[in-house]
Amino acid sequence: MHDMRRSRSPIHTLAIALLVAAACSSGCPEAENEDPTTDETLFGTRYCEVFLIEVDGDDSTIEVYNTVGLNLCPPELWEALDTDDIAQDHGATLAMLNGPRFWTIDGAGAGEMASGESLEIGGIEMHKVAEIHLTLAEMLALQSESEPYVEVTVVRDNSWTFRAGREVYELVDPDGETYIMQSYSHQVDDTLTTADLPLLGERLQLPDGWSFQARTTDSELTVQATGEATMIQDELSSSFQKY
Repeated sequence: MHDMRRSRSPIHTLAIALLVAAACSSGCPEAENEDPTTDETLFGTRYCEVFLIEVDGDDSTIEVYNTVGLNLCPPELWEALDTDDIAQDHGATLAMLNGPRFWTIDGAGAGEMASGESLEIGGIEMHKVAEIHLTLAEMLALQSESEPYVEVTVVRDNSWTFRAGREVYELVDPDGETYIMQSYSHQVDDTLTTADLPLLGERLQLPDGWSFQARTTDSELTVQATGEATMIQDELSSSFQKY
């Protein structure tokens, strides 16, 4: 039985912060979907990410690779990955894994659909979607800010779309600011499915004054960030963007 109450190690916490910073920052190509009834949508699509991190003194370069648009991150291959082997094979100081994750958006803006160079990692084809340059101090700051329900502001342009009639999942803070879910994760609870999301608020340990809501869109909804995006995660590693 899987432990669904696992604590976050410092490495895992940093990986979550990097995921928030990187997701589709340089490319979010069209993806296959496991459900043939949801053609031309990213909703429910499984994907995984690998971070290759090169540390040089007080500076670091993080290359982000993911499976979006290439494959659905085969479980048997993903579960067999070893971060030490990945780092050695690809000449990195260290490697981190993020996933599996599942989109709750329907699409991304046209400017985000270009893919980067491809790489095979443990038999899984991935492409480069971002390269992040951080100082050691910035990496530590990301780690400290990546606790649940704490805002992280990242440099990013993105445009998420939710089709009309789509159920969306939102967190609302005490000031009425709203954050919409862009993806959920199997990193904490590997049994979580889209069917569980409408009642997610019953599981979350929300801070005082916060609320969770599921609602159905009347028309197509677009959530944009220009230059900066403000993100939070819940304790199940679901990612939400303020709008």
